[in-house]
Amino acid sequence: MYFSKELIDNISQAYNQIIEHFDVLKEELRCSDLLIQDLLHAIENDTFNVVKGYHYAKKIQKIQQARRLIKNEYEIFQSIYPIIAKNQKDLKKITEKIEKRIEDQKNRTYTPRITDFKTDTNIKPLMVNGKIS
Repeated sequence: MYFSKELIDNISQAYNQIIEHFDVLKEELRCSDLLIQDLLHAIENDTFNVVKGYHYAKKIQKIQQARRLIKNEYEIFQSIYPIIAKNQKDLKKITEKIEKRIEDQKNRTYTPRITDFKTDTNIKPLMVNGKIS
């Protein structure tokens, strides 16, 4: 395999992983928000004592702590996602060009410009500046 092709494939794979992980983080963030909303609605519609209120607060705290971890990573990915998404299209074009070039190289044949040495047995030397080369 060509080293250049291998490098482009690795970059492309990394781009895909970044995009997939960004989407996963976005979905996890959305689910965390929905969990908080469900819990707040449960609190709104429930009559509870101090102990049950404490349990509600602990659930909210755990969800918010997990959400914070997700959101911190999501914010980092937000800064690189637009660049990756834009360059992924260009990378795909580059990959296609490299694959075409490799295929062309596999099928490349040499066409003699002056004579075919395999079939022409009467080859004369060339004259350069009046001398035979």
